[in-house]
Amino acid sequence: MSHDVFPILVPPLSYDDVKDVLLGTQVAKIDNDIKYNELRDCLIEKVSCTSKSSTKWDTKRKAFLKSVNSLLKNISLPETVSSEELIQLRQELDECKEELLNYEEESQSLREYIKDLEKLKDTESVNKAKKKSGLHSTAEEFEELVDEVSSFSSKLGSEVFEFVLCEYYGKPYKVNHFEHGDEFSSAARYNYIDIEDGESVNWNNKEMKKLDKLLNKVGSMLEDSEHIEELFEYHEDRYDIEPEVDNQAFWELHYKI
Repeated sequence: MSHDVFPILVPPLSYDDVKDVLLGTQVAKIDNDIKYNELRDCLIEKVSCTSKSSTKWDTKRKAFLKSVNSLLKNISLPETVSSEELIQLRQELDECKEELLNYEEESQSLREYIKDLEKLKDTESVNKAKKKSGLHSTAEEFEELVDEVSSFSSKLGSEVFEFVLCEYYGKPYKVNHFEHGDEFSSAARYNYIDIEDGESVNWNNKEMKKLDKLLNKVGSMLEDSEHIEELFEYHEDRYDIEPEVDNQAFWELHYKI
């Protein structure tokens, strides 16, 4: 019918199985890494959809390709089933749907209960209860973590804190002694930094060790394959920037420097 098509071949089907149907048409195997970039270009052009960032696209594409091989091993050609088996499966499906609906109603009731609790209890107690019950979301954990990192801005002084972040992530920084000399001297008196022979962070200091662990945890959350897609989508939807922990824009947004 002259429609635009992008055929994707899924094993155990082979090229021989589709050559008569798609004669003269390029067919992409489902595990072909390069073809997915062509698919993306095709969708952007033909469907006029908004293009997401390359970083987000690559992350999701790699995650899918990583999982697809194990899924393909479990695929076999379809077999016919008897009418009795079909009836039984439909009954089981209906029972599962009903059970799922009951769980959803129970879940909604629990969410409303938590909202009521939040009005009565302090935030810290509610968050502890959520963690204990398994209702604490990854996004909430992320926000709490960056808030804890942000608290070091007042402890160190915002300029010293920015200097510490630059050293941690290997970014350039030049101290303005005329404007911020007192702030750096104060941080040195608390042993947060050393100022002899140039400025450097004293990572052996108790508070600096704590900050180092927190920054490591922020980075680990955004690299965790189990939560990376959820966090990237949450962060881009809420803040309209990618969650790049070594980016000045990320620091200004979350750490208020």
